[in-house]
Amino acid sequence: MDVCNRCERIFDAAGKFASNVRMRQLAADIHSSVTRIGFELQKELRRIEPDGSRQLVSSVTHSIEPGDLVNSSRTCLEKTLDEYRNAIESRVPAHARAMIRRQYCELNQFYEELTQSPEAA
Repeated sequence: MDVCNRCERIFDAAGKFASNVRMRQLAADIHSSVTRIGFELQKELRRIEPDGSRQLVSSVTHSIEPGDLVNSSRTCLEKTLDEYRNAIESRVPAHARAMIRRQYCELNQFYEELTQSPEAA
């Protein structure tokens, strides 16, 4: 959840401060998806562990560097994808694993698009 919260904040900022329209739109698309994914994860956590799910959600305190939003965005997605790979390999119920795989594929497509962006070079 922490990594989703961080991505949500980074891509919100990137959408507001990106230097070109393409990057602003991509950041807005990623922000929208990460927000939805965070909601889905939180809902699934409540389903799996109804009493312990509050402990799994914590605030994100890392700062975001406005001058380096492209690198912050790329790094954030890399860390998120790493967390997803770890989650896929962990022991989670089949329903949760299927959701995590679907979300991983979606985020990986955004990562590929982000890294191919001229602004990300």
